[in-house]
Amino acid sequence: MQAMLKDSPYREEDRYARLRGYFGEFGCTGDRLTALTFERQNRHKVLVCTLPGAVDRKILVTAWYPHADVLNGASDGWPEAVVLPMLYHALQAQPRQFTFVFAALSGQHALLNLLSQYRAAERSLPVVLVSVDVLGLGPPQFTVVPSDAVPAPVRPNADLVRTEAWRVAYLMHIDPRKTSVPSAYAATPMLSIPAFTPEGGRGIPGIIVYSSPIVQPGVAATMSFSQFHLDHDFLGFYLSDLDMKLDGSL
Repeated sequence: MQAMLKDSPYREEDRYARLRGYFGEFGCTGDRLTALTFERQNRHKVLVCTLPGAVDRKILVTAWYPHADVLNGASDGWPEAVVLPMLYHALQAQPRQFTFVFAALSGQHALLNLLSQYRAAERSLPVVLVSVDVLGLGPPQFTVVPSDAVPAPVRPNADLVRTEAWRVAYLMHIDPRKTSVPSAYAATPMLSIPAFTPEGGRGIPGIIVYSSPIVQPGVAATMSFSQFHLDHDFLGFYLSDLDMKLDGSL
């Protein structure tokens, strides 16, 4: 895990190549690993790794892979991208109800295009969208799509997405409500969910998992391996839990 985080590439094409290599090392090869290009003007492809389950209904897990300056250089966006092959590696060790799809995205438009493709090809959206953003700065936090923002038929799954995130945090002795002393970085939630729009994935129960830095006044936030490990374990536990409990008929 430490080696995968070390010396993160700067250029997007190098990040793409490194992620593709990591997926391959963990066994995501052949038909399981695909590269998608949705528009001619896209500079980089979407890297999609599929982990089959007992049913074709999907849990979609996404992260951005382009370089991003987060909190004045506290992170460069690599930890959340590289966690995708790590989660693939962890989840393939157990039986799965749903098919997991791990998508390394080049931008917001790529997510909307990917969701549109699923809607056109399968006439259904993924059961849940789990977006990963900014890891390794502190204990995991999360922002969920409100239940009333999704159609009534899938609200039981939307409720489950929220309640299970809190339950897993409780079991791991994490309090997502209080992870920092008062500081310029302590505002919660840090993120919005722009993907959940009428033209995007409005019909999908969704959650963004991220970390909010623990800092002392006057001390700059930094990426921590121990905090990344905690974020990774939370995501693995949470995804496994969702796989067992989500209703695939919704």
